[in-house]
Amino acid sequence: MPKNYKKPLEPACRIFIGIQLDKTTQEFLNYLTNLITEKQSASSLASTRWIAYKNRHITLCFLGQVPIKTIPSLKTGLTSIARNTTETKTRLFKLDTFPGNEAHLIAAEITATKQLATLHMSVKCLAESLSIPTENRRYRPHITLCRNRKQFHGFSPIDLEHPITINNITLYQSQPSPTGSLYTPLLTTILQSR
Repeated sequence: MPKNYKKPLEPACRIFIGIQLDKTTQEFLNYLTNLITEKQSASSLASTRWIAYKNRHITLCFLGQVPIKTIPSLKTGLTSIARNTTETKTRLFKLDTFPGNEAHLIAAEITATKQLATLHMSVKCLAESLSIPTENRRYRPHITLCRNRKQFHGFSPIDLEHPITINNITLYQSQPSPTGSLYTPLLTTILQSR
């Protein structure tokens, strides 16, 4: 074997676990994108990239590059979590720059109920049990609506009161494209109804 031979990297894909949104929530998010458009300057909007309807989601846990051979175990584990988790309600409570002032995102923030936090920890523990490293930052559930290479300056937060049902776990593959990442559901498993 040649001296400079390198073992090929294990086939992997970029993965995250999230929650798909229902039609009512999507329609409300369309209304919010119109509000953002009204509040931002033309120059700010020119460099704004909107998140496509089909790409909107709530992230539960970002996993990064995951070996393809691990995905069947991830699917089995997520299905088991869904079978043992009851759907829950929460709400969108604020439209604001995210994660703080002068940020590059505008997002609809979600109340982190005990049930949603437990679901986040369940999928995080599953990933770690499969030797997939996870992020250690505090969980702040939100739905990203747009991004800007420049910061969003002077955006005033808007209080919201919109109910949302958490009723699924979705495993997504993220693939880069010239117009932004494409999120493809690899598995959607439904939580137990109340």
